[in-house]
Amino acid sequence: MNAHNDDPKLQKVLKLLESKQKNPGNTDIETNFYNEALEYLLSVNHWWCAKAVLPIAHEFFQVIDRFDIHRISSTIQSHENNFSMTNEVMCAILEVVYAPHLLKDPKCDESFGKAFTLIQQTGAFPTFTTETAAYIFRMTLYHHRIVRFWARKLLEKFITADRCTLSEDDFLKIKSLIMGLLQSFTAEDEFGSIIKLCPFTITQDLGEFWKSSRLVVGLTTSTMLLSSLSESRISMPQLILFQLSTSADWLGELLKTMTAMLLKMQDCFWGKVEKNSPIYYDIVKQICEHDVFQTTMKIAREGNTGKILQRDGTPYPDDKLMAKIKSMLEWIYPYWSSLRHTPVEKDITQKILDTTFGYFQLNTWGVMSKAYCAELGLQIIDQCLADKSVPVEKINEYIPKIVGFAKTNSSVLPTLVQHMPSVAQNILSDLVNRDLTYLNKTFSAIFKIDDLSNEFEDNTDQINVIEKSPYESIWNTIKPYFNEDVKKFPWLSMLLFKSYANIAQADVPNLLKDMGTKDGVVSPECRDVLIRFADIRSVVGKTLKMIAQASWNIRKQILTNEEMVKPILHLLLSPYLEIKQDISTFMQEYPQQQQPDSHHLFQQFFYLCQPLKVIEAFNSILREFAALTSSPVLTVFKSVQSLTEFLSIQVNVLAGSSGSGYFAKLMEMGQGKVNDEDGVLGEFWDVYWRTVGIIFDKGLQWASEHRPTIVVNLIMPILDSSTLMLNSRKTLETIISFTSKDASLNYDHINTLIDSLSHWIYVTRQDMIARLMPLISGILNTLKKAEIKISVEAYDRLMTAATGVNASKLTDGEKENLFMALSAHEPTNFIFLNDDSDDEDVEWQSVTPANNIPSAVNEPSRPTFDTFGSSQTNKTTEETSTKKRQISLNESFANVTLASPSCPMKTTSQSKTTKITNYFPATAEEPHTISDDEIDDEFADIDYSQVPEAWFEVKKEDTPNDSALSTAQTANRDIHFGHDDPMDIDRGRSQARPPVPTPKKPIIETPIEKPVLAPITALTSKPMAVPISVPSRTPPAIRRTGDDKPKNVTRFYLPESKQPTFAVTSKGRKLKPPSMGFSSKMKSLREEFRAERRLIATAKSPSAAKLVRQRYGVGSQENSSDSSESSSDEGDDDSGLRGLIYDMNEAESSFRTANRKAESASVKALFSTKPKRTIKLLETPITNEYLDRKFKSRAREQQRRQKVTPTIDRLYKTVFSWDITEVSEIPPQSNENMYNHVPSTFKTFAEYRAVFEPLLILETWCQLMRAKEQLSQSDVLDRCTVETRCHTNDFVDVTFRLPMSLITNNLSIDDLVCVADHFGSSFFIDHDSMEERTPWKGKSFLGKVVSINQMKNIGEVVIRCYFATSRISLLNSISPKTSWNILKIMSLTTTMREYAALEGLEYYDLGQDIIQPKPLPRLKLNSATIQQYCNRYDVNEPQAIAIVSAIQKKKGFSLIQGPPGTGKTKTILALIVSLLDQRQNPTSDQPYGSGKLLVCAPSNAAVDEITKRLKEGVMTAHGIRKPNVVRIGVADSVNASVKDRILDKLIEAEMEASVGSDGGNKWGAKLDGLHRDIRNIQISLDEVDREITQSGSDMVQMSILREKRKTLSQKLTKSKILLKDTYQDQKNHGREMEVSRVRARQKVFSNADVVCATLSGSGHDMLTSMGVSFETVIVDEAAQSIEISSLIPLKFDTKRCILVGDPNQLPPTVMSTLAAKYEYQQSLFMRLENTIANEVNLLSIQYRMHPEISKFPSKIFYRSRLLDGPNMAKNASAVWHSLAEFSPYRFFNVLDGQEKLGKGKSIFNVAEADAAVALVDMLCNKLPTIKFASKIGVITPYKQQVGQLKSRFQKRFGNSILDVIDFNTVDGFQGQEKEIIIFSCVRAGSGRGIGFLADMRRMNVGLTRAKCSLFVLGNARSLSNSEYWGDLVHDAKKRSLITDCEYPYFNHRIDRTTIPHNIFEKSDPVAKKRPAQQKRGPVRINTPNSSPDVRTSHKRIAHDRSDERPGVRRRIEEKQDVDMTDADQDSRRSSSKLRIK
Repeated sequence: MNAHNDDPKLQKVLKLLESKQKNPGNTDIETNFYNEALEYLLSVNHWWCAKAVLPIAHEFFQVIDRFDIHRISSTIQSHENNFSMTNEVMCAILEVVYAPHLLKDPKCDESFGKAFTLIQQTGAFPTFTTETAAYIFRMTLYHHRIVRFWARKLLEKFITADRCTLSEDDFLKIKSLIMGLLQSFTAEDEFGSIIKLCPFTITQDLGEFWKSSRLVVGLTTSTMLLSSLSESRISMPQLILFQLSTSADWLGELLKTMTAMLLKMQDCFWGKVEKNSPIYYDIVKQICEHDVFQTTMKIAREGNTGKILQRDGTPYPDDKLMAKIKSMLEWIYPYWSSLRHTPVEKDITQKILDTTFGYFQLNTWGVMSKAYCAELGLQIIDQCLADKSVPVEKINEYIPKIVGFAKTNSSVLPTLVQHMPSVAQNILSDLVNRDLTYLNKTFSAIFKIDDLSNEFEDNTDQINVIEKSPYESIWNTIKPYFNEDVKKFPWLSMLLFKSYANIAQADVPNLLKDMGTKDGVVSPECRDVLIRFADIRSVVGKTLKMIAQASWNIRKQILTNEEMVKPILHLLLSPYLEIKQDISTFMQEYPQQQQPDSHHLFQQFFYLCQPLKVIEAFNSILREFAALTSSPVLTVFKSVQSLTEFLSIQVNVLAGSSGSGYFAKLMEMGQGKVNDEDGVLGEFWDVYWRTVGIIFDKGLQWASEHRPTIVVNLIMPILDSSTLMLNSRKTLETIISFTSKDASLNYDHINTLIDSLSHWIYVTRQDMIARLMPLISGILNTLKKAEIKISVEAYDRLMTAATGVNASKLTDGEKENLFMALSAHEPTNFIFLNDDSDDEDVEWQSVTPANNIPSAVNEPSRPTFDTFGSSQTNKTTEETSTKKRQISLNESFANVTLASPSCPMKTTSQSKTTKITNYFPATAEEPHTISDDEIDDEFADIDYSQVPEAWFEVKKEDTPNDSALSTAQTANRDIHFGHDDPMDIDRGRSQARPPVPTPKKPIIETPIEKPVLAPITALTSKPMAVPISVPSRTPPAIRRTGDDKPKNVTRFYLPESKQPTFAVTSKGRKLKPPSMGFSSKMKSLREEFRAERRLIATAKSPSAAKLVRQRYGVGSQENSSDSSESSSDEGDDDSGLRGLIYDMNEAESSFRTANRKAESASVKALFSTKPKRTIKLLETPITNEYLDRKFKSRAREQQRRQKVTPTIDRLYKTVFSWDITEVSEIPPQSNENMYNHVPSTFKTFAEYRAVFEPLLILETWCQLMRAKEQLSQSDVLDRCTVETRCHTNDFVDVTFRLPMSLITNNLSIDDLVCVADHFGSSFFIDHDSMEERTPWKGKSFLGKVVSINQMKNIGEVVIRCYFATSRISLLNSISPKTSWNILKIMSLTTTMREYAALEGLEYYDLGQDIIQPKPLPRLKLNSATIQQYCNRYDVNEPQAIAIVSAIQKKKGFSLIQGPPGTGKTKTILALIVSLLDQRQNPTSDQPYGSGKLLVCAPSNAAVDEITKRLKEGVMTAHGIRKPNVVRIGVADSVNASVKDRILDKLIEAEMEASVGSDGGNKWGAKLDGLHRDIRNIQISLDEVDREITQSGSDMVQMSILREKRKTLSQKLTKSKILLKDTYQDQKNHGREMEVSRVRARQKVFSNADVVCATLSGSGHDMLTSMGVSFETVIVDEAAQSIEISSLIPLKFDTKRCILVGDPNQLPPTVMSTLAAKYEYQQSLFMRLENTIANEVNLLSIQYRMHPEISKFPSKIFYRSRLLDGPNMAKNASAVWHSLAEFSPYRFFNVLDGQEKLGKGKSIFNVAEADAAVALVDMLCNKLPTIKFASKIGVITPYKQQVGQLKSRFQKRFGNSILDVIDFNTVDGFQGQEKEIIIFSCVRAGSGRGIGFLADMRRMNVGLTRAKCSLFVLGNARSLSNSEYWGDLVHDAKKRSLITDCEYPYFNHRIDRTTIPHNIFEKSDPVAKKRPAQQKRGPVRINTPNSSPDVRTSHKRIAHDRSDERPGVRRRIEEKQDVDMTDADQDSRRSSSKLRIK
């Protein structure tokens, strides 16, 4: 302020102000003052803060205001005489509106008022946009009436037409005014606050304030209003009461404003609603008693009707009277609605109903007010019904009045309330409907019926307990009205029939009587329900009789009502004869005496209504029937007859045997005219077959309860209609296709039906068989076309009838037809394999075929158990053997499984008996306990995720006869997966034992159902095997022997639980399932294991029988001996064991014989008696040999697990503990002393791990750092909410919830992520920023994505983390509901697989060969064999030698070195085919090599190339061989040419061939459509509810909305039911598809010859879990992968590995320069080469390069061992060789070149780029006829130089040059070739080195890419400083192939005006003078002569490279030269790290 005061400018202006005030009227001084004041005010900030400035501002703006007032007044006055709405007037008015303070001036105020007076006369009021709303609102309080009127009308337009709502800013402008209005309604000084807020004179009428308040409600939101109320601290109830107490004349405006606020704010209007407060009804009472209200409502009095006159004396129109009445009453509904869901809801509802149905229905009121108030009350009741808060007692009190409202003739009512009677009718209908719906739900609860509606939202009450309907009193009140009035009021009968439809299906005849007869006692609740059923049915019957006498027009109106379709159908289907007769009469136009034909009657009704509506109603009835039959205690047989009758009629009407059915009519209509958008026809197909299936299934039960003849007669019509329906399948599909894209029908219910029908195959009535057989055959054929197979049980039942095994009434022809139809449904529980597949040895174990076991098949539905002797057994066997016919594969399969599991037995008297106590000690004090760890150990070799569920399903099986049992003793017992039990004491010797003779005494069979089997051994006193099974919850079948049974044979047999799955070879050999690769249910395995161990532990305790004998005293003397030789003791112990089996099943056997009671009680004695004495241990024949074999087997499995899936928790703990914010070369908490150089050999595996593990961790850290450099804030996934947190071992799994849109394409399984509370710019590394980086502060931790689960649009991501003790506080901050951010760093997949390989190396078969490779003497190769391979595979001699050497080396590593152009890929292909040939044609000389082959490479490109070549076929002397190849990989990373060989694609193709192609797409589309429909319906419902709430008391609109809501609710319920059915169908389909997928995957792998994958991809969990083995692994590009990557594919039991590569080319790429320093980038190939160099097979003949090009690389890099193929000088010649400048090889010394440092510290050389352009331009110009497109490659070691080359070439030739010339780095060009290569060396410094260009391997790659010509551009002086490049310069000079050049290069002037076109044209295939290609091999090689020029390149390869790492992406040279190699170098490394998800 002081600064302002001292300002000289301010002082100057103040002096001018003082001078102006002293000299008024002096225009010069005024003008000077205004100019200076304006200049000063504009130059000073915040001038209004300085008091010294305020006088200046006040004076300045006062003058401006006076100027504005004068201007506005003048404008208006100038238009007074001839007023018109000009732009000037509009602007003047708008200025006043925006600056209302101008109206303080009387002159302006007068002019403004006059203007609107003139405007009213013209009628042209000004209109503005909605932006002026806040300012217009102020004018509603202006004192001039016309201005207020204009402002209100304009605001009303904004609210209604423009739907304007004030913005927050505009609201703040008038908020104080709103609060002032509220204060004015409560303050004594009504206008004081408003006067202060308005800068103009306001009106003094409080009614005008209420009008303004109503406009505020329309302009603002409820939130704005609520904030105004809360800040003003005004209670609206008190405000209303205060206003009502003033007896104000503005009551009408008050009510209108209150109504608007109630509609807008609902319960927020009242603030906190207090219970039992009388204020809410007091307001209603005061309004109704108010003088103004009573005065206004005089027009509604009874005596005043017709007496109300207008001013002209004419009667007041009814519609206007009704509008006035409505304006005084319409507040009632919003008032009540605002108090819904509050504590006073019940009380206020009753009070309001008393007001509308009581007070306003008095005789003093006229019909208009009565009708309107009646509708208001009905509207409230309707809303109560929707809210499920029905005041039943109050409604029951007013039922008579509601009925009276419903009976009112609408024509006598005013138009506004004419729909009131229909509203009353709907209310009554809804009330009765709710009563009967509630009754039906109570019935369902009593009888335990599935109620589908309970799963969805509907309008009915949900009940959880059995109780009376709360609406019963309403029914009792309404019931008397169903009298003769129904003829006059047909809506009464419609109301009743619609309600009865809720219970019609459940109204079963004589149910109460039958229940009393059956159960004796009926619960009171059930009795009450059934009595009510009878009462309602009697009312329905009486009403039906009366309405049947009504006129046809009335009846037709009822029949054609859409809502009556289902009720009429229920009456037609009624099981009560009287109702059926009356409904028949009702439906006939001219009733007849005789009962009409049901078919004709239904058909007439079908077409009278909308047919689709009838079908839809029938669908609903059938669904109700299906739900009814789900009751376990309800029999519906008596109500089925009518249903089946009309079901058959419905099918006949639809299908029509003569082509006259509804389907035929729809076919005639054609596409576009059929309207079945809801899929009613398809739904009928489903519910029909479901209903038929239920009827046939229940029919078996009904036949046992009723006369079979009645049941058969009931079912017979269904057979005919089902056949007709089945035959109409194609027609129906065609009709559905008219309206739906998915026209396929669902066959699930038909497949289920065949199970039920198969039970009826043995019916004896020929007429039923004649109908049944066509249906069964038709269904079987239909399912065959749909590629669906019936269940095994149904197949067995039908097959036994077709083959005559079980007697039936089928004719021979019917049997034959049935047999043929069943041929396509043979159970698919086998997998075909090739007999010569080695996988059988790995995945499957052979099973001895039981061809001598006769099938023991009993009747499927009811097994019989006979007692028979040996003679009968022999007879059965003899009879079986006489039936000689060709049995099917399924029958042979059944022969194996029908017999109980048996085991050959023999006495072991010569062998030493070993006691079980030797191995399993247990005492009473220390009994055996079974822990989960033991279970895990026992079943650790099983992959639980892969065992099919079907393997553990329990099914009822027939008990096999004794004949089968006796013969089954000779069968191998090892036929079931899961039977390899450690306690199976007889497993090892089972095959060596002779069969036991058949017992000669009768065997008593004890039947049993549903056992769960797992064979273990009974432990007896004699050394013998007793095959028993782990019991289930039901007693097992036990075969007991008589007294004459041999004492040394004890057998307990249990029936099989399920047929096991077999693999069947092409030669019929059966294989049992593998021990790995199939999943199981963990629970089942645990129960099995525990049960087995309990039996074993029990066997070691005193026998059950002995406990029983001691308790009951049975045979105590005889059986007291403890001797194991006692036969009596042995026999009794057997019985005790049988008792144990029964006890373990926890079931009592009602069918046990009386003489076994003591044994039956043994179970209680066994478990209820605590052991109090020493346990007697039984002896068993377990031997040391057996246990050793078991332990070794378990050790092998454990070793395999450690090899294939070792634990890598150490890696996780290390990585997850890192602080990612650190920036260092080594990981946190590490030091360089922990790193060691990689030696050539290792002493131990521990040393190997100690060397490689730190380097792997170091490389991972550097990858993480590099990945972090590429990230930014845009990669962060924010707002990730913690859902749960759980601890898993030492780790913590945190579940985050986030949208799936963020997860997709951002997160994947095994991704390493950083989770932080925030990130920000300081977290990320900005290389371009020059500012100093501030440390990042926040909470963060690393984790790995474990799983991703999708739930609609939200995903759950589980991240596994590790927190050391020092980070516990961070762990505690991760609590549920907290929000975090997730940043994906990189994928850990490859790192995990590499680490797993490192951990499991100790268990590898090749482990010793890896750590300690030892040179072996080179095998002598047979020259004839070599020649044979040359001829067979068209290879040369070095290639053949490499192939033969690799094949002959049975174990270990074989190394094949393939220099450029020597045919590595061809050698690999020939090697693969050779190995496959050996597998298929084993010989004595070459027995090894059987099995599948795994072929790997570091990059996807190399793998794809081999896959492509194998797919196309390998040419051999015997033709093209095309192995079956499978590519493991992700489709996105695989070349398009081999995508059809990806495993997933092959599995899909196999599934498509087996189960069809529709798959899950149709389900997805159908579910999406249903979800979309439900969502749209729900949105529509919400919109309707909102409109209902806001409609106020507009009865017409309310009725329309109610009807709309009802229709939408019905549609929603139907859609939800359909959605549930679809989900169930999809679930069933999903199970089938999952099983099919497992089978398809097994089949794909069983058929595969070669599996191709990247090194990382070979570690995929799928390969690991399947338990596959690859005896031989081939690795291509082996020199380009780090060593531990090459270990990954060797874990699959690999014994031989063939490495193919060239260590003289590019090395592997690593990120860490430090790791490279310690030789981490060294490949396994290179390390082995250093140790076993003599075993490396060199492919020494190249077919790529011209001899002039290959000469130098051969000499330097391959010691002159790389030779040229025959005629290579001719083959690689080109026409440009004739020009001296373009010889095959030339070095161009670019003298003026200079290297420069570019972006990213990579270097470039502009001169060399220009020289390359000149060279190409000269080449094209000198040979204009030659087409050079795609023949030229330009390569360089530096990425920056690639950019320079592209830029220079584009500048000369245009952008299209990039399409015809390949520009790339050396690293990126490896593996490629071109006719012409231009190599730009770049380096041209003074006194500096040449960087990583000096690397000989990169040099080798660059010099060997050219086929015809190689042109090297470089600086000879700089390059001569390098060893190898110096040799190249020297060699070029020596060969006179060096040319000096400088600008203009090559003396060639580029013509910029023209561009040579031959560079862009396609290549000419004859451009080169190349003769026909000659055969490459065989070629004999002579030993090369030694030469002084030949250098020891091997030593050079091993020279010290510590200063540079050519494979490292980032390196420092001379402290500044940092460079990046090619991007493809990135891809080569990353491609080896691609993961398969």
